[in-house]
Amino acid sequence: MKNSLISIVSAILVTCLSVGPALAMEAADATVAQSPPDVVAQAPSEIVAQAPAGTVLTGRVSNVDTITRDILRDEIKLEKYNLTYRLNAAKQGRWKGWRYFAIQECALGLVEGDLIAMTSYRGHGLHHPERVHRGTATNGTVLPAFIGFIVSGGGDAIELMINGYHYFEAHQNGFSQTQARLHVAELVNQIDKKIAERDAMLREQPSSDADVAQAQALEGKVLADFRQAALSEFQRFHIGASSTLANQQAFYLLDIAQTVTGAVWSALTMNLINKGKERMCQSSGIIFLVNAAQTMLDPMLAYGASRVAAKLDERSLRKSGFCQMMTNCGTMSANCSALKKWAVDRQNSGSPEVNALLSRVKAYDMDSAYHTAQIENYDKALRNQRKTAMMNTGWGLFIGGSKLPFGILPTIAGTKLIRGKVVNAYYFTGSTVLLPSISAAILDSWRSQIQGEITYQRLKRQNLLPNQIIHTRMAALDQIEAAL
Repeated sequence: MKNSLISIVSAILVTCLSVGPALAMEAADATVAQSPPDVVAQAPSEIVAQAPAGTVLTGRVSNVDTITRDILRDEIKLEKYNLTYRLNAAKQGRWKGWRYFAIQECALGLVEGDLIAMTSYRGHGLHHPERVHRGTATNGTVLPAFIGFIVSGGGDAIELMINGYHYFEAHQNGFSQTQARLHVAELVNQIDKKIAERDAMLREQPSSDADVAQAQALEGKVLADFRQAALSEFQRFHIGASSTLANQQAFYLLDIAQTVTGAVWSALTMNLINKGKERMCQSSGIIFLVNAAQTMLDPMLAYGASRVAAKLDERSLRKSGFCQMMTNCGTMSANCSALKKWAVDRQNSGSPEVNALLSRVKAYDMDSAYHTAQIENYDKALRNQRKTAMMNTGWGLFIGGSKLPFGILPTIAGTKLIRGKVVNAYYFTGSTVLLPSISAAILDSWRSQIQGEITYQRLKRQNLLPNQIIHTRMAALDQIEAAL
């Protein structure tokens, strides 16, 4: 009976550890944002070309060109802030995954050793319970498992505090969600005012050339598209940071709670074996069942927390005045293509309007391709997150289910389970059932971590890591800004 209870401890610990690393790697700042001005919700009105009405004033082309370049500079400024925010919100260190993996594997190793010892020791005394000694049963199986629970919970607490530190650091540097929303609202308001000013300029003093007026109206649509694309990019980063932090923090807290029940179960089991307090057998069985339930439910609850956080954040952005996120770049790409074709077809005309536009077409083209890829990557990330959540849920159900016999048997049998051959039979069976699932969880954790590192190195060589993409994009924006 004593050693049987020890096996239970091992089972509990294994479940906590095996599910943990995958969830911890899954895909911010949870500050409640203040409401930015409602003007953010209002997209700039499309510029409608009007019929020629009088002579174009001297300097009009340069004025339109100047304000257009100012709008583009402000949109570049917004994009740069988005990228900087992405680097600072919900920061994930290079060695976060390996650190958490190493701590949890140490704990799993303790549990795996306990299960092997439990299977061997209980099997040795299967028909001769007198061969099972209290000291060996306690120190050989239960105590290492108890230490494993402490190690596992400690690893969760470390990651929880590191995330808290990054949150505080982001706030100190001006990148909390509240600060970010207000700053972006201010930038967008500046862009909207200039777009409205350009719109009014073209309405009041339309070009005498209908062809040029058409291009100017089309460029106004492109500027509005890029304003919307940059604002949508910020919202995706904002929601992604909230979802990531909610998922990780929820998992760490749930896993700490799971290790607490495991540690309590271990303490009761050691006391039961050493002092022969038979009344504790049923209590420890009930606690172990709670731990098994936590193992099965925690992955689902953590993923649910991330989805709830994302939905609440998205709703909060809408209420704060931020417009609906752009879900595709079809209209923007079509407008950019039309504008580019207009400029290329007239590049030898010598028109000042055409020359001014040609200097900006490359920037529009690059922006269109970038934001199209951003939306595709965002959709892909959501699919991967769902896939990871399903895998974690499957592992949780698998391992938690294999732990149930260790909780059910002592709970039903109560104090009658302490003595006799039935003790070794029950716990030998339980450890035999649990051992393969724990071994599979350990191997899968190694597979997942090694595969992740291989992917990381491949993306690094291709310059496709998120940070590398951000820095490359930042450099491209600097070049476009300099060319303006």
